[in-house]
Amino acid sequence: MKTGNIGIRNLADIGVSDIDVYGTRKTVNTYPNIFVLFFRSRNQSTGDLPKIENKKIKYDEQYDGSFGFDTYVPKMYPAREIKESYFINSEIKTKIKTKFLDRNEFKMKDVGDENYYISSACILKDKEVKLQIKGFLERLRDSYTIDKITFKFVRLNEQKLPVRNSSLKFEDYTEENLKIIMGKDIVLSNNEIFNGEITIKAMKEYDDHIGLICYYTDTEGKEILVGQCNFSPNQKITVPLKFIKVKIFSNGTQKYPENHTFDINALSNFLNNKTMGQSSVSVSIPNTNVEVLKMEEIYTELNTTTNQQEVKFNLSNFIEEVDLKNKGDLATVFKRDKIWATKDDNSEAKLDNQIKKLHQIEIENKLKNSNDVVTIYDKFKSKLGNNFTKDDLIVELKRIYFETYIPFYLLEDITFKIYQDNNGSWRWTEAFEANLINSHRLKILVSKFSLIYGVDSYSTYAHELAHGLGVNHIFEGNNNAKIQNEGITLENVMDYYTSIIEDTKVFIPKPYVFIRKQWDAMKAYYGTRISNANKRYDDLVGSLNVKELKNDCENLFAKL
Repeated sequence: MKTGNIGIRNLADIGVSDIDVYGTRKTVNTYPNIFVLFFRSRNQSTGDLPKIENKKIKYDEQYDGSFGFDTYVPKMYPAREIKESYFINSEIKTKIKTKFLDRNEFKMKDVGDENYYISSACILKDKEVKLQIKGFLERLRDSYTIDKITFKFVRLNEQKLPVRNSSLKFEDYTEENLKIIMGKDIVLSNNEIFNGEITIKAMKEYDDHIGLICYYTDTEGKEILVGQCNFSPNQKITVPLKFIKVKIFSNGTQKYPENHTFDINALSNFLNNKTMGQSSVSVSIPNTNVEVLKMEEIYTELNTTTNQQEVKFNLSNFIEEVDLKNKGDLATVFKRDKIWATKDDNSEAKLDNQIKKLHQIEIENKLKNSNDVVTIYDKFKSKLGNNFTKDDLIVELKRIYFETYIPFYLLEDITFKIYQDNNGSWRWTEAFEANLINSHRLKILVSKFSLIYGVDSYSTYAHELAHGLGVNHIFEGNNNAKIQNEGITLENVMDYYTSIIEDTKVFIPKPYVFIRKQWDAMKAYYGTRISNANKRYDDLVGSLNVKELKNDCENLFAKL
């Protein structure tokens, strides 16, 4: 006799309650399909913002730009061309229906894939942020019931994936660098979509990559991964800036009076708290005074052979004075009746080279006339070598200065082309930037746009500073971040102030977002600059004296 599939002689071994007499009991061995995504705000988690509304950008006002957050969800940002730069967790399978993340403003189509792209965050020390959770739950017939999902910090491998300390558990990140303040668990219901919130605080500065995972524990005690967000190192890299107004002079007389105020402290706070701080780049301004760099209309140098002054640069070859009367509101915009404007596209580079040259001469002269240089030379003379002169030291100090500091040249007297558009209106090009980076010096020409419009365009300085730290525009090349004009370009710092969206020119007034690849590029670039400067210090006096020499030189540079 057999009962179901079990012989009668085996009943004593298994217990009566285990017998399926009619063979109808179904085996329950599956789990529901579940995954969670991380977002910076509720607005972003709905897929609604930023978006275009009445030909204007409606921003995500719930995100203030005070911490770094970067996510890639194909349903939300289908036009990104850099998805290959995002880490993928193949343990987590995703499939988002269009109705769950709808971006109608971008004519959202059923695009995307089932890869789970890991979000990235960067939080500065003592900063507390709330991340939004959107989860998708599909309970299968006869699947196990999952009551809750849990969050914790874990260690990551080189691929930025969680490390298992056994076949069952993920290895906890035990250092108290990050802390979950609220939202350690989410209790699940039968809803297909669920939302949550988790509050994270950075307790310290750290240089690790830390994973925040979301998981549940199955009946065998194994932790099943359903979501992941990685936290980038938040150890600050400090970038010192110098602000220099370039003023036009004619035979020693200033061409135009001062007409713009410039609040360095307000700008510094904006950069550190709203944009550059997203990537743990800290801006310092050792000298809070805006210096003036005099630029003569006609620049001459002495020819030592003929003992005659020779014209090396004539401003009139590259720019022309424009009368702003009868040119719309340009006189109001520039707060004057006349202004210099560049003649053509090549003028920008010529002007940039002259400004750079004048600045280098000025720094060299300041070093030559500095008593601190004499003190440093006498202090380290025995380490520098018998044949190493004070002039040799000045040459090296000038190189270190331009590798360490980023000069912002503020052009008030010059703008880049004034022209009439197709409608006959007089306009000026919004940006005047020279962001080419050579191997030994950083240089940035900040646009008049910021000087004129003030705080609302502080992001222009973040844009130019990022250029000075090796980051391209988002529409140029793919070595940093190439993104088409859709989705995140509405708010990325490295876009221009206008974008063509669906054949419409859209004005982007306040871009304030960097993505992770841009964070990494800035930190890596300036890290290399500092390494080069440190090597120069080492070559000068040897490793045992580097710290002392560097400290003395930084105090000197702050005074220049």
